[in-house]
Amino acid sequence: MPPETLDFSDDVSPLVGSYAVDDVALAALTRSQAAAAPLCHACDAPIAGTPQASGLLVWARREGIQTEEPPLCSACATAIGLTALRRWQLEDEEG
Repeated sequence: MPPETLDFSDDVSPLVGSYAVDDVALAALTRSQAAAAPLCHACDAPIAGTPQASGLLVWARREGIQTEEPPLCSACATAIGLTALRRWQLEDEEG
């Protein structure tokens, strides 16, 4: 089917997947991703050195509870921590 006749409907998914052709390609892809500086999960800024903090994402699926600890830069870690502390204080004040 020519590309100009495609419309993203129920039978054509707009999602694009990428797959490694072989183990060598997969190893090269993994190495290049590991060599890149980690990005802050909140602001997508590159983190120089070791991440200062990490967030905690928790979700439930059929398989059970899953967690992830994405890296955060120091500015985002501080902002998220202070926001959580302030919301906790407001909740205590309201009863």
